Amino acid sequence: MLLSAGCRSVKAPAPAASDSPLSGSTAEAGPTSFSQVTPGDTAAVIALMRSVMSDIDGALDGFERRDTVLATTPDSEPRQLTVWLERGLPRKLTVSEPREPGHSLAGESDYWLTNNELTVVQSMTDAYALDANRIVLWTDQMLVPVTGFTADQRMAREILLVEQARKYLAAFGMVLP
Repeated sequence: MLLSAGCRSVKAPAPAASDSPLSGSTAEAGPTSFSQVTPGDTAAVIALMRSVMSDIDGALDGFERRDTVLATTPDSEPRQLTVWLERGLPRKLTVSEPREPGHSLAGESDYWLTNNELTVVQSMTDAYALDANRIVLWTDQMLVPVTGFTADQRMAREILLVEQARKYLAAFGMVLP
């Protein structure tokens, strides 16, 4: 169920193509996508995760912002959704998470996208680097690598993350491939 009350769209001037994070060459000589990182180079993956998050977050003022509310079930809090678009493509999605029992504040999950593809997800407890919808690195929220999960658990989490992003973007009428 989608509630559109409070839905708003705010548009700022679009940045020039050369200003777009991760769209061209970077000042540092390093990988610009997770597929370019040497397998096993965890430090490079974490550095790229941080770069993706900070580059996109630093450019949000130049993106179009849209907000909406998504009701989940009758007995739960609705989720506040915000998406930032660059030339019509989602670059960041923020989703409020329900309050945990005993906590006064709700958390949020953030999804960063590059070329209409999920790149980094940071939830209240975990963060993920993704390449072609596959988890490249699973970390805790502080970006410390997590171990001890099985291949089946990793695949289930990949499916969950992509399906969540698709569902939330669908609330804005957008399709994530």
